[in-house]
Amino acid sequence: MKKANKKNVVRGHWAIMLKGHLLIIAGCAVAASASDGFQLFPSNLMELLENLSVETAWNFISKLLAPILMLFGALDLAKNISWLATSKLTLLSKGVEWRTGLINQEIELIDYRRIESVSLYRSLLGRMLNYGTLRLYGVGSGSLLLPNLKNATKLCAYINKKHSVVTKRTTTENSSSVRATTEE
Repeated sequence: MKKANKKNVVRGHWAIMLKGHLLIIAGCAVAASASDGFQLFPSNLMELLENLSVETAWNFISKLLAPILMLFGALDLAKNISWLATSKLTLLSKGVEWRTGLINQEIELIDYRRIESVSLYRSLLGRMLNYGTLRLYGVGSGSLLLPNLKNATKLCAYINKKHSVVTKRTTTENSSSVRATTEE
């Protein structure tokens, strides 16, 4: 009978959506600060140049800048929401599986025995909100970047622990098989 493969799934952190929200809020604030009676494209250009003031310049800039900020915020938010919905790290009994992608799905699997080292990167905000980016370096397989994961510190410790257990077990099995062959 096969042993059930226990799976733990780790997803990205919600903090990656902050930039999109902040851009939308900034766009709304800029739009609200412009005067309502300002005409973006005046009928007479000479009239605009004669009445040029800081307020007129701000109104002109804010009427152009507000929708741009809101558009970039909405696009960033949509990108990050789709990334959060489609990206996941699965901790299997034999290794780590990283899945990401909405249209073209990428699936990368690395065995605990093939992991050479694990690096953890956390910003100040990441340390405060408990998320970070992991990079798994594999023997002969390059590296695997796992960005913006929840509980990255615990995850790093877990992967290092599993790696050390698997390598100790493999080393013990190899040394016992070498002893058995030398005794024969």
